[in-house]
Amino acid sequence: MAFGFIKKIFSFGNKEVEERPADDAPAALTPPQPAEAAPSAPVLPDPAPVPPPAEAPVEGPVPEFLRRPAEEAAYYSDLLDWRRVTVGAMAEAGVRLLAGTDSVGPGLFPGFSLHFELEQLVASGLTPLRALQCATLEPARFLGREDWAGTVEECRVADLLILDADPLADIRNTQRIHAVVVDGYYLGPDERKRLLATVQEIAGGDR
Repeated sequence: MAFGFIKKIFSFGNKEVEERPADDAPAALTPPQPAEAAPSAPVLPDPAPVPPPAEAPVEGPVPEFLRRPAEEAAYYSDLLDWRRVTVGAMAEAGVRLLAGTDSVGPGLFPGFSLHFELEQLVASGLTPLRALQCATLEPARFLGREDWAGTVEECRVADLLILDADPLADIRNTQRIHAVVVDGYYLGPDERKRLLATVQEIAGGDR
């Protein structure tokens, strides 16, 4: 069943390519195919509900460059549902997953966007613990470093995120950051607040 989901999402994700006018694509890449009876689509479960945002949405008009026509917005909403179902099916089938949001897409920022990705992993059916492992233990295993990194244990190397709430109870609690330990340096609440304010100024063009 999982492989049926994965095959379907690739087909759905290529919709834009398939609907592109023929003169936009090289003829060599789109040879005519013999007509075949279309297989029946698998019956997919409803995607897991998406947790509400941890913070209230920013009020004000949406910038013009972020607006999408209703039809396009509906398409991408459906595509996100398919992707969640696919990720859940892969996890259920035993596929090892790694977190790592692309940092080149619009609206994605390294570090900050990882919190949203963890939410999406949980929305796909993973437990909060499994989602956290996708960003800690599994990358260490992938890189061959599981003997000395990836978990919080004595004599292991790790940067630490100290939270004010349990992320196993609600994955959004990863955003309730109290302090950070980086390369053995403790970054407390006040210093972290000043650092984030500086980043905001730079991002806003104030420097």
